[in-house]
Amino acid sequence: MEYKKVAVIGGGVSGMAAAIKDEKKGNRVTIYEHTDSLGKKLLITGNGKCNFSNRDAGIFHYHSSTDKGQTAGVFSRFPFEETRLFLEKAGLFIKEKEGRFYPYTDSSKTVLKILKLELKNLGVEVLLNSHISGLEDDLCVGGRSFDRVILATGGCSFKNTGSDGTGLEFLKKSGIRIIEPLPALTPLPVREDVSALKGVRCSAKVTLFIDGKKTAFAKGELQPYEKGLSGICAMDLSGQAARAVFEGKKAEPEVDFFSVCDESG
Repeated sequence: MEYKKVAVIGGGVSGMAAAIKDEKKGNRVTIYEHTDSLGKKLLITGNGKCNFSNRDAGIFHYHSSTDKGQTAGVFSRFPFEETRLFLEKAGLFIKEKEGRFYPYTDSSKTVLKILKLELKNLGVEVLLNSHISGLEDDLCVGGRSFDRVILATGGCSFKNTGSDGTGLEFLKKSGIRIIEPLPALTPLPVREDVSALKGVRCSAKVTLFIDGKKTAFAKGELQPYEKGLSGICAMDLSGQAARAVFEGKKAEPEVDFFSVCDESG
């Protein structure tokens, strides 16, 4: 079978994984990365420990898509077992802790080194400091023609890692409709002064009201800070709150510090 020439725009984890998969199929892959190194965002994953997957990964834990059906399809085609197997085959030693998967070294640098080594061993061409703003003509990238182009530029969550939103502009130029990107896992700012609670960690229940209507709730660890609420239960609701505020609605969190006494949920 004749190989195909494939361009991957974006050298993060998704781009590297796509390049490895395609190269193993017998294609010839070139990665275009617009920063000076691959996988910058990977290095901050799990506070540097790289919690790369979870046995309980599923659509019900995913907060950043308005199209749950599409997201569920991605999970069904590439479940956590595939992620683990993909990295093990690349040479990564893995350990499990309470259903979460980490590199044995507890360092995201190990995962990045493994992926880079896999790219090198497979012969994937990597072009750093290569900013691609759009397709030049049909499937022409950087003055070269390809049979297929994979866009893996990420969103605009961490600009200093390369995720600066330029990939979204690329899509817009290609005529693809973009759903406005909004924070999906972020602390909830509040009007009240909660600075007296800074440093407190406790189990709580946070209920989200949108335009006065109870919309969702979450339980877990709560960590108030100077200007709002952080922690698992607050961040689990932040995507819905951000979308509501963007649509001009009023979003208000209500905290129950005694939820352990409420057996009704």
